[in-house]
Amino acid sequence: MPQCVGVPSSPQPRATDLASIIVRNSILSVDFINQQVRGGMAFEQAVIDSAVVRAKPIALTAVAAMAGALFILDDPIFSGLAVSLLFGLFVSSLLTLVVIPIVYYGVMRNRVEWIRTATAFAGAPASSRHPKARRSISPGEPSTGLPRWLRE
Repeated sequence: MPQCVGVPSSPQPRATDLASIIVRNSILSVDFINQQVRGGMAFEQAVIDSAVVRAKPIALTAVAAMAGALFILDDPIFSGLAVSLLFGLFVSSLLTLVVIPIVYYGVMRNRVEWIRTATAFAGAPASSRHPKARRSISPGEPSTGLPRWLRE
């Protein structure tokens, strides 16, 4: 059985390529959420909208790469690459559209709620606040209810 020289047989490049697609799409989704929140949209709605708006570009990217992988599916040398690409792109699309927004919502929900509560508390009349309570917003700073990293 002849050996093919110079043909990539390691799964390393395949996993790296798929991971880069997941990371890129995840960063774009999280950035979209942050932009929507900066624009005044509720955090929950921004998370939902990010999955809806990003679904078409993510699906088109996956379908285009899957179509390219179909052509090398019959090749005995590259069939493993094609199978891993097809399965990996399908899974990465699901991760990006479903799992990443749910995890981001779960991680950030408590922080956003705490910021909303602290901002509402800071804006309340002095008689309703506890005398030793600390303001979360410095005097003269607009009360937007968003953390500094979302306001910039």
